Amino acid sequence: MKPLSILVVTTVDNPVEQISMNNEPVLYSYRCAGCGRRGSIHLIGDDHEGETMACRSSGAPVTLEWDGGVTLNVLSES
Repeated sequence: MKPLSILVVTTVDNPVEQISMNNEPVLYSYRCAGCGRRGSIHLIGDDHEGETMACRSSGAPVTLEWDGGVTLNVLSES
């Protein structure tokens, strides 16, 4: 897995703002509270966590969650 680089920018209006340095597709998931649809979407960058978009079925607003998947650790037999 490639290490992630994050640049932290400080401004007067927003004291701490994180800007992603990842330009690769990242999988985000969502679940619509209105219709129950579960969906996913690939977006460029890892800074879309918490953003809202419209559900593809009902049009209701949904919140994107980063879908990091599952990490498996394999133990060798000794």
